[in-house]
Formats: sequence, structure tokens, C-alpha cells
Amino acid sequence: MANNITNRLTVQGKPEDVQRFFAAIYGGLDENGKLLLIDFNKIKPMPKELDVDESTITREALRLYENFRRESSLFLSGSEVAPELLEKYAEDRSIYLDVLKTGEQLYNNKQNYGAPTWYEWSIKNWGTKWNAYNQRRIDENTIEFLTANGGVSKIVEALSKQHPDLVLSYMYADEEWGMNGGKYKYKGGDRLEELPGPRFGNEDENESEGDEDWEGEL
Repeated sequence: MANNITNRLTVQGKPEDVQRFFAAIYGGLDENGKLLLIDFNKIKPMPKELDVDESTITREALRLYENFRRESSLFLSGSEVAPELLEKYAEDRSIYLDVLKTGEQLYNNKQNYGAPTWYEWSIKNWGTKWNAYNQRRIDENTIEFLTANGGVSKIVEALSKQHPDLVLSYMYADEEWGMNGGKYKYKGGDRLEELPGPRFGNEDENESEGDEDWEGEL
């Protein structure tokens, strides 16, 4: 089960630029009919080819395909494969060709996008495995949303590059307070300020440096 990370993003700049910013990241309605005030696919779109299940089966398909590719000097994409390797990897030729096809897609994804499935790609490019959820608007400059297990500073940095005239203030905190958090300010893709999230101290030092700046903010 994923930890819910609370994220808060505040945008500072000319009112018309702030309005354009939020219009650019607006994703309409999700599958449950809820507003997507921020849609990561509007910022860093996930390629459709990566819509492949992340499972033990797909990982095994990729492993078999990579082994097959290394060993077979007669390899051809599609249904023409080296018979001696078919015999080695599986008894049922039709089942093996299905696995091979899946493995080939995963291999191509890895070459083209740096990840075989949606899961690895989203962690690498968004910093979290799912799109933002449980979103709400705090005021005309600020939105709040949840992510799974981690903050999305990569997304905010990309947004800052896309909207260089705006100042983006971003903070996040884990539901298990003190375990995972951060506070940053960006402009033009540059990180202007960085404040680590609070960390639990020992019995004699219960607050770490910077904790006072966090109290009551999220």
C-alpha cells in the first residue's frame, strides 16, 4: 500500500501568466469524474507504448527476449525465429511466440524510452508511480494534491523551465511525519531555495534545523 504524500504548489507572477499556467496543466476529469487541476501527462507525457502491465510475467518475458536476442544469430522480428532456441526456451511454440512478442515490445520500450513499462518510466520521469490524485484548489495561486510514496520535484522543475517568468514554491510531506519531505523554490528551471523536510531528532534534540518553518504549513 502506497503512502500518501501531500504536495502543495504555489505560483507567483503576473495574474494572466498564473492563469495560463494553471490552464496548461489542467487535465479535465479523471476516470472517476474528478477534476485534474494538475495532470502530469500535460507536463511530461507518458508514451502510449508504455501502457504494459508491470508484473513478474512481463519481467520474465523481457529477460527471455534479451537472452534470445543475444543467443540467436538467426533472429528475425516477428514469427520467424531460430527453431533450436524455440526448443530450448519452450515446448509450446505458440505460447513462446506470444511471450517473445511481449518481450520485444518491452525491449523496444527500454531502448526508446529508457523503461520497459509505465511503472519504471513514471518513477524515473515523475518521481512517483501514479498521476496526482485527491486534488483541491487552496486559492487562485495554490493547489494541493496527493502522490504515491514520493514528492514530484522533477515535475515542478520541468514546469519551471516551461514557465520561466513564474516563481514556483513547492513543498511536500509524507503522512508519516518526519520520514519524507522537502520545500523548494524554482524560477526558470533553477532551484532558488531548498529546505529539507523535518527529521526526528534524539530525546535531547526533538526538532531538526528548519522544522519551525514547517509547522502548520501542510
